[in-house]
Amino acid sequence: MQTAFLKAHQYLPRFQGNARFSSWLIRIAMNESFIKLRKQRSNREQSFDGCASTNSEGPDRLFQPRPDLSDWTTNPELLYSTTELRQILESSLLKLTPRLRVVFILRDVEGHSINETSGMLKLTPTAVKTRLSRARLLLREHLSPHFNQQV
Repeated sequence: MQTAFLKAHQYLPRFQGNARFSSWLIRIAMNESFIKLRKQRSNREQSFDGCASTNSEGPDRLFQPRPDLSDWTTNPELLYSTTELRQILESSLLKLTPRLRVVFILRDVEGHSINETSGMLKLTPTAVKTRLSRARLLLREHLSPHFNQQV
């Protein structure tokens, strides 16, 4: 955290004001965390020199198993962005009225057809289409500021 605050102070003239100051500061802290995690990950790497036994000589030495070099840990930046995106979507969905939210979830999240949705909600297919259209428009309005796109 100290490094993040130091960098924030150091790069304060570069703050453009496109986002909130708290978002900018959190991003600096996250980047510092990612750097620290990458350094820790590099400490776990194994050398190819250590995978062959020093006692074995000759052609059999070449066919000894190599350590698994793939890193299956979750990328922290991807994990953070996925979590942040989920929170943005959930908060935008909660801003919809329950009538619009339920239609949007049944159609676009769960993948039910217009007829299935109208049967479940005891609405006409036209009402389902209208509510779905309104829900999508409102979600676009709520989400566009987060993605810097015009409505």
